[in-house]
Amino acid sequence: MRVWAALLAMFMIVLTIGAASASSIPKWAIHELLENHPSSELVAPKVGNGVTRFVYLYPTDRPFRSDYFQAVQNSLLTLRNWYRSELGQYSPTLPQSPMPLVQVLALNNPASFYGTNNPGGAAYLYFWNNVLQEVMPRVGAQFNDPANAWVFFVDAPAGCGQLSGGGTSGIAVMSHNDLRGLLGHVFLECDGTPNPGLTYTPQRWIGGQGHELGHAYGLPHPPGCDDGLPSCDYNALMWAGFYTGFPQTTYLRADNISTLLSGTYVALAAGIFDNGFE
Repeated sequence: MRVWAALLAMFMIVLTIGAASASSIPKWAIHELLENHPSSELVAPKVGNGVTRFVYLYPTDRPFRSDYFQAVQNSLLTLRNWYRSELGQYSPTLPQSPMPLVQVLALNNPASFYGTNNPGGAAYLYFWNNVLQEVMPRVGAQFNDPANAWVFFVDAPAGCGQLSGGGTSGIAVMSHNDLRGLLGHVFLECDGTPNPGLTYTPQRWIGGQGHELGHAYGLPHPPGCDDGLPSCDYNALMWAGFYTGFPQTTYLRADNISTLLSGTYVALAAGIFDNGFE
C-alpha cells in the first residue's frame, strides 16, 4: 500500500507540474494585450508567406552574452527541424540572408524594470506590457500579423505573480529562465531564489519554447486537458509532451497539423533553408 501511495503521489506531482506549465494565458489577459498593443490594418499574404523571427534582448545592466545568443539560435534550428519532421514537407519559414536568424536588441532599461514598472493595466501583465511597449515599435512587431511571428527572449525576470513565458496571437515572450534553461542553469524563482526542483535539461526548455511558439501560431491545448479530463492527450507537444519526451516522443496532433498547414507560418521546406545555418 505504501508503494502504491508513493507512486500515486509522484504521478500527481507530474500532473500538477505539467498542468501548471501548460496553462493558457487567460482570455481576459489576451484581450488586454491586444487592446494595449493594437495592430494597424494588416493585409494577409499568401498562405505560407509568414516568417518566424527570434529576438534576443538584453537590459542595460546585463551584457550581451554570446552563449545565450548561440543557445537561442540552436533552439530555433532545433524547433524548425522538429516541426518539419511533424509536418512532412512543410516547415516554419525563417528569415533569409542577409537577415540574421536571431536578431539582437539592446534594451533601454535595467532588468528589474520590466517586472516592477507599472505600465497600467493588470499587474499580471506588467512584464509583458513593459517588454512589448518598448520592443514592438522598434522591430515592427504586431499581434495577429500573418506575415510575422515573433519570439522575444528577454534576459530579465518577471515579477512575482506575473505572466512570464507564454505565447498568443503571433507573439511569444520568454524570460531569463528560458535563456538559463537553454544552458542547463538552475531555475530562479521570482525573488531570485534558486530552485533545483524546476531545473531541467535544455531539451525540455527547447520543447517548452516549441509549445509557446505553437500558441503563437494559434494552436490550443488538446481538448479536455484544461479541464483535467482523462481524455486529455497528455503527451502532445501542446500539453505536457515537452516535459515527457521532447524531441523523441512528443508530437503535433492531427488538428494541430491541419491548423498549421492552412495558416501562413509554415511553407514547403524546399528552397527555404539557404540562410547559411543548418
